[in-house]
Amino acid sequence: MATLTLEKPPQTEEGRKFWLGSLFIGAGRCVALGLGFAVNLLLVRIATKANVGNYYLLLQAINAAVLFSHLGLSSATLRFLPLCRSLPEPRQRLLRTLFSMQATMWLAVGLVLGLTWPWIATQLNATVLRPELLLTIAAIGLISFNHLFDSCFRALRHYQVSALLSGTAPRLTIACIFAAMYFAQSQQPLHYLALAFVGGHAVCTLGYFVAWFAVSRRKANSETSEQLSNEEISDTSYEPPQSRELVSTTVSMGLREGVSVFLVASDLFVLSWCGFSDDVAIYGVALALLQAIAILPAIANQIVPQEFSVLFKNKQLDQLESLTRTSATIVTILAMITVGVYFVVGPWAIKTLFGPGYVGCYPVLAILLVGRLVDICCGSAGFLLQMTGQHMRLLVLNIVVAVANIILSVALALSYGAIGVAIATAISLMALNLLMVLAVKKHVGVNSHCYFSLSDLRQVFDKVFGRMKRN
Repeated sequence: MATLTLEKPPQTEEGRKFWLGSLFIGAGRCVALGLGFAVNLLLVRIATKANVGNYYLLLQAINAAVLFSHLGLSSATLRFLPLCRSLPEPRQRLLRTLFSMQATMWLAVGLVLGLTWPWIATQLNATVLRPELLLTIAAIGLISFNHLFDSCFRALRHYQVSALLSGTAPRLTIACIFAAMYFAQSQQPLHYLALAFVGGHAVCTLGYFVAWFAVSRRKANSETSEQLSNEEISDTSYEPPQSRELVSTTVSMGLREGVSVFLVASDLFVLSWCGFSDDVAIYGVALALLQAIAILPAIANQIVPQEFSVLFKNKQLDQLESLTRTSATIVTILAMITVGVYFVVGPWAIKTLFGPGYVGCYPVLAILLVGRLVDICCGSAGFLLQMTGQHMRLLVLNIVVAVANIILSVALALSYGAIGVAIATAISLMALNLLMVLAVKKHVGVNSHCYFSLSDLRQVFDKVFGRMKRN
């Protein structure tokens, strides 16, 4: 077993940025979580239950399309951009390629969606979504570019920008618009809800443009004085991947993310397709409440993965394992506390905040929480495979589990409705994570799951709190 060596980087400016970045990202995600709850609380008060379900269904369709529009560019950015942080020319070439690819893929997805949208809406038993085609394409483009901007800022360790804009800016804007609708005291049609969603992400995109311009100017002025830090690759002749290699890597990573649609975003689609329209809104509220625990690994995955490629390239496997297992342990402890609170006050909180009509989401939430907790215990196994060149193996695992999840979800949905879909999703999520942990151990040579022994837990707390005090 690898010893805990949280000494990366030992006493450098980059080390300070890493730990302060963790605090910034954590604070930003907590604010985004609060704003997300506010948005959902306002939503159930300004729209009918049918439109709440249609809104959640539209968001799931947008998120599914974004996975194909973005096609693994965030993963490729976090894998390759950290390797040329201090190399201006290779960095600029890589950035130009990434943004060109993003624009091309968004246009391609928009064209396909324009041709198939009426059929998709019909298959989902939600023809009310048909008029929202243009807003849907606009939202896909805005979110895709926002994801790419955010990945670039994180790869270059500008964590404050990511904390301020990613998740926070769009939700704050949407919450303000929904609040205005609430005070208007009228039930809002789906079109206005979709407009608010697009407006929130447009504000976020504008913020990224302004931040990118400011950071670029400052970086240009200080570029000549920058030195390679201890953990960076010392070979100044490093060249980013050629377009063919980058496209191959991005497509394989993107296909993996696209396949994940059927694993983590197929639940609402299955319910709607099977004719359980009333359960869509209830299941959507359960997914919204699940964000309180899903945000915990999201915080870790905003900070940790971009360090994987550097550590693996430098063959620092002990530090690689220590970093991923320490983050998994901290997130697991926080997640267990959150799950405990949910099990104690869940039904009362749902009835108080969302109304009696949504209490039925509690059993669904409880089942999904179990699957998510196992997911968190397994750590950043998927990101480890992606950042160490094992993305094709990861794609195969996702395809196998996603197909099994679809079959199981449909079979259980026909008999048990939303409860059946939740059971299928939880089982599939646990199976995928356990398979990824085994793959990481076999092909990368490290463990990714959290620590379990008391001695390891004590070392984690000593090192983390000691680091925070020094910074």
